[in-house]
Amino acid sequence: MMKRYCLHILFIAFFLLQTACDVSWKPTKRKLISLEEVPTVSLSMDTITRFQGEEYEYTAPDFQLVGDTLIALLYSQNASLLRFYSLSGEPVTRTDIRKKTDTYSIPGYSFLDTSFSFLHPVTNIFYEYEVKEGNLRLPNYVRMRMGENSPKGAVRLDDENFAFIGYFQNGLWGLWHEPTRILKFSGNYPVAQEYTSLYFLPYYNGRIDISGNQIAYASYQFGYISSYRYVNKKLTKLWETQVSDFLYKEKNGELVFDSHHKTGFIEVYFAGNYVYTLYNGYDDFSDEKSTNSIIVFSRDKGEPIARYILPVAISYMKFDSKGANAYATYTAELQEVYMVRFRLPALP
Repeated sequence: MMKRYCLHILFIAFFLLQTACDVSWKPTKRKLISLEEVPTVSLSMDTITRFQGEEYEYTAPDFQLVGDTLIALLYSQNASLLRFYSLSGEPVTRTDIRKKTDTYSIPGYSFLDTSFSFLHPVTNIFYEYEVKEGNLRLPNYVRMRMGENSPKGAVRLDDENFAFIGYFQNGLWGLWHEPTRILKFSGNYPVAQEYTSLYFLPYYNGRIDISGNQIAYASYQFGYISSYRYVNKKLTKLWETQVSDFLYKEKNGELVFDSHHKTGFIEVYFAGNYVYTLYNGYDDFSDEKSTNSIIVFSRDKGEPIARYILPVAISYMKFDSKGANAYATYTAELQEVYMVRFRLPALP
């Protein structure tokens, strides 16, 4: 009798464990946009340059588009090093500014007045560069290393506040007040809020951009993009859009995705009245050939306006301020690294 009772208890325990570890696929509940219904054209590309040298072997570099005029390559191992190229692919100069008092003249660009900023992913330092009459300076940089709350992406909201994305359990966005170093949280993740343990948080990494008081987040892992407005020191969601029906479940303590619906964005960028994104749409760990496309959304409502199919798998992409050109780096089949340009169709 006791043996039968013990077996019964073991069976129930096994059943409960199996049920908890292998739940059915959970679809998201927000409105899904069918990409097949978005006006689509295929783009050709112009090769700007092939990067050569040890620092470019196998891996396409991230970069900044400076004033629609220059391309500044970033280095993962040296945060202060920038290498500038013209938009036609000619090397311009190489700088290594480490102090706020340093100034470096960019030869041939005395007409250039602009600024650019970025968060370096290794140092967690937010660099704010300024160019005046072709002279490059680093008037400000902000150290943002904060342990488990260190940002994975950051944009400046005003003189004292930043918006972060990172591995935050209490919300998509971290609002950071620099003078007091107080961090508050806001916004929702692409999937159900119960999946916010430390294990699941890396799945919500992505790209962000800002224009005026509007910011956008696009998820690496999911076909999800959202936009918020910053008013009165608070973020208010304007819209959210889902372009793929990603399915997921929890199994053996892991978040498992249906391989046919594991998609995401690589870049997000404001330009004029639109939000431009680089959409991945495949599983990094599958044997499927990668395909990228640019999806353009309306800035005010997040409605898909156009989709541009690309001929190669792009690593990094930036758009000029008018949405006329997209510049990108990618690694070809023979591990050769290129910078290319796509001329984008005019939008209303």
